[in-house]
Amino acid sequence: MVSKYSQAAVLFVAILGAWSNAVAQSTTNPVSQFASVSTSIPSPTGAPNSILPSQAPLPPKQAWFPGELFCPGEPLQAISLAHPYKDSKTFVDKPSRNTANTTIAAFQNFSSNGLTYGEITQFLDEYFQGEGLELQAVSLDNFPQNPASISSIPNQYVQQFLLAVHQVWNLLIRETNQTTLCAGGNCESTLIPPNHTFVVPGGRFLEYCKFLRMQARLYAYPLGRLLG
Repeated sequence: MVSKYSQAAVLFVAILGAWSNAVAQSTTNPVSQFASVSTSIPSPTGAPNSILPSQAPLPPKQAWFPGELFCPGEPLQAISLAHPYKDSKTFVDKPSRNTANTTIAAFQNFSSNGLTYGEITQFLDEYFQGEGLELQAVSLDNFPQNPASISSIPNQYVQQFLLAVHQVWNLLIRETNQTTLCAGGNCESTLIPPNHTFVVPGGRFLEYCKFLRMQARLYAYPLGRLLG
């Protein structure tokens, strides 16, 4: 049993190491190569002329969340019912192209005679930008390529594995893109822009996430005990 686990570990480390070397030796900037953002395009999940199902009564407005686009309300509820994106999180990551008032007025024009699946798609195409465009990937000049804490680990398989994983961190560094941020009410966004660089979880999580950061700490604790 131990032998099988050792062979699997060696294979996994080899794959990670080959990928890490390919990233480091690529002629393309590895940060831009692996951190490019692909924005989602809405598509109707029902017949374009079909009316959306009737909506349940809206919840009361929350005083602590004054926005009307991304909080519980008619736009969010209608878009959730239409399922225009594969991931339900996509919509709330998309900043609007116009002010909140302009966007809500446009939604009300669309929904005045009963909202269809096609109108939801048109509304999203015309009034919302791509998700993830408010952030940009950056490379840290002082990023340690071979930290002493890893190179001092006696087990070569664990050392190679951790080094390969360590190289990925530099691909997850982000900072705000000042040219695309919503400022002065010119558009609406759920992003709270920090004034420093930060690490994103990756995958569907394009921004920082406090819950996942707490999870990472919980996972890191037993790993540190194991390696210690």
